[in-house]
Amino acid sequence: MLMRVLRAPRSLWRLGQNHVAAWRKRREPKGLILLYHRVAALESDPQLLAVTPENFDRHIALLKTLGTPMHLSDMIAAAAAGRLPRRAIAVTFDDGYADNLYYAKPILQRHAVPATVFIATDFIERQREYWWDVIERAILAPTPLPDPLILPFPEGPRQWPASGDFLPAPGWSVLSSDDPSPRHSLYRALMTAINPLSRDQRDKVLSALVTAAQIPEEARDSHRPLTRAEVVTLAEGNVVTIGAHSHHHPRLSGLSAAEQETEIDTGRQRLTAWLGQDIDTFAFPYGNLDAYSGETVSLIKRKGFVLSCSNYPGLVRGDTDRYQLPRLLVRNITPQALQNLIIESFDHLEPGLRA
Repeated sequence: MLMRVLRAPRSLWRLGQNHVAAWRKRREPKGLILLYHRVAALESDPQLLAVTPENFDRHIALLKTLGTPMHLSDMIAAAAAGRLPRRAIAVTFDDGYADNLYYAKPILQRHAVPATVFIATDFIERQREYWWDVIERAILAPTPLPDPLILPFPEGPRQWPASGDFLPAPGWSVLSSDDPSPRHSLYRALMTAINPLSRDQRDKVLSALVTAAQIPEEARDSHRPLTRAEVVTLAEGNVVTIGAHSHHHPRLSGLSAAEQETEIDTGRQRLTAWLGQDIDTFAFPYGNLDAYSGETVSLIKRKGFVLSCSNYPGLVRGDTDRYQLPRLLVRNITPQALQNLIIESFDHLEPGLRA
């Protein structure tokens, strides 16, 4: 009986210690990097890349109530120096869509919230839609596809059944559990088949797809990338910082060291020439941990970049690897859902990869 009495205070002490540790963890200074792609109202968004302007406005207003919005570079410098605010938040964009200038930047300016936009330069130069948008345009629309659809792949022609009319399915995305029509299944199949191709191989397949679907090569105004002049305009002022995102947006882990170096150098050189300033931040195309390698990270360090961003969830602390920074992908969710996501992330997400 006496032992039970003695054990009770010890158990309570342990419980109290656990609560204190959890409280300290929640109060520990840390950073959260948000990843956006587009600010646009689209009828079809199978990759869930777009946030509507109305939602983005509410998102950005919310950030100032939940933490301290900062430039990405300032966040990483503060983390390294041990001066990170308790809830530091950085906004980033990938790819370089024109809507980043016309919809995102005015909202960021109005709320005085900075952002970094990582740009893949080949799409800017060629003024063609990003390859995933070309597939959406050709397949998820009432285009006159031949049946079967035959496309030229490196290993030889590949074909898919393409019979049946397109069935509109508002709200359908790659995260949907079912496909409402054969066209939606075909879209999934082509995304998987085309994703690993090199730029030249991909262009050959996409050219054949554009011809088969009888769609224009010119980019839709709703899906076009920035122009060179617009990149300059986007960078004007102190709200938006431009970062590199490679040249052709390849999966870098599938390239040789020399090819990776060319991709990294070319993208950076183009941006430097357009903007007249050095580019010292980078985001890996696609960004998931198998989209780049240790060799890629070494190249980024050797090239003198101050940081590079990945695409996996995690928090930034002083010991986080600044060359594999975690980011939280943001979809077109309600402000309340974003608030819940950010609070939950600060309280429970694990730190990013350690340096």
